[in-house]
Amino acid sequence: MTVLALIEGRTGDEEVDQFLADVPPINLFKAMAHAPAVARGVAELGGRILYQTSFDPGLREIAILRAAARAGSDYELAHHRRIGRDVGLTDTEIGEAISGSFEVLSEEGRLVCAWVDHIVDHGRPTPEMTAEAVDRFGVRQAVELQITIAYYLMVASFLETFQVPLEPADFADGVDVSQEPEALD
Repeated sequence: MTVLALIEGRTGDEEVDQFLADVPPINLFKAMAHAPAVARGVAELGGRILYQTSFDPGLREIAILRAAARAGSDYELAHHRRIGRDVGLTDTEIGEAISGSFEVLSEEGRLVCAWVDHIVDHGRPTPEMTAEAVDRFGVRQAVELQITIAYYLMVASFLETFQVPLEPADFADGVDVSQEPEALD
């Protein structure tokens, strides 16, 4: 049960109503709508991470799944298992990113998971991991990786803090994440 009431439908508050009209109808945003200006920024950053980074989408989803698993966010795990499959991850790769047993993940996938684990355990990756990520992915993508991990740990913390419930099992059937939504101007 959520600590916050999920905001459904029109409220009469123009800022809240416009925010909810602009974002996918998921419980995350229905909970965040209590602070619409900040929620808009969170939604915009999430959209940029999903649709405008140069980082490999499969590795991005491995990072998100690992962050969600380490943060204990069943909500994010449910959403990003589907997105992971949509970007080409196998169920085995998804399972390994979640479980932490890395037998089939690529070297890059293992590096991404180790990066997440080190951030969760120590607040940041080691200098050696950072150097390896910059060497392997380039500066831009290493920065995108760090922002992605930090963002999804923050979202997972929000979801867990306010006990935001997952949508019904059949909800995702009607949500298309393959195309970037319109900008949240």
